[in-house]
Amino acid sequence: MKSILFLCSLIVAPVLLAQTPAPAPVAPPSGPLLKNTAEFASWTVTTTSGSQDKKDEAQKPGGKPVVNTDNKKVTVVKTGKIRYELSVDAAGNRLQKWYLNGYLAIIAPNSDPVVSSASPFKIDFPELGWVSAKTFQSVSLVNGRKCLIFANKEALQNQSSAGSPSPTPKPEIGGEANDALVAYIDEASRLPVTLYVNDVVSTYQFGQTPSALLTPPDNVKAAVLGLQKQIQQASAPVAAP
Repeated sequence: MKSILFLCSLIVAPVLLAQTPAPAPVAPPSGPLLKNTAEFASWTVTTTSGSQDKKDEAQKPGGKPVVNTDNKKVTVVKTGKIRYELSVDAAGNRLQKWYLNGYLAIIAPNSDPVVSSASPFKIDFPELGWVSAKTFQSVSLVNGRKCLIFANKEALQNQSSAGSPSPTPKPEIGGEANDALVAYIDEASRLPVTLYVNDVVSTYQFGQTPSALLTPPDNVKAAVLGLQKQIQQASAPVAAP
């Protein structure tokens, strides 16, 4: 709740009360509003959630301490068309994802890779696919950084509803219907700084540039090769009798 009120206070072009005339729309700056990283890049997304349901459960008489597994850190390394993601939640659960050659390999703890076909990433940050000139609100100084501020209509409605939204936290960030979305994009680099989805907050930090092409582990390469062979066999023409 506090995070929703805080993020709304940082939108410089808010929706005013009904009796006040609405301000003129602010034109977005020129150039791409959100950029992809370089071909070789790495970044970390740290996500925290203020899930009230889990807090209430932990505070019940005799209630057990609750680990909010919505809280997680995702490390992303990208080298060309190969992308690796490591997600670690607050309980220490690890989930690995390899994207390569149009395939996605997911490795859960103590499990073999599960491979499926996957479309290449059109943007590095699919969770920010809703960012556009239509959702642009203003330019503002946030924690000493000049940022482009974006918000969808649900976030603006929450702002103008007397400060009483009832957010429902989501473990996966994205633009689902009825989610209140606010994003801060660094004006200079046009890379993301912070994303709010209801009361789930994700912060972005960009690391060192990888010095070499990523090499998937042998079990991932074998699993991808196995699926490729299955697809080839299924699409092969049937020999005439």
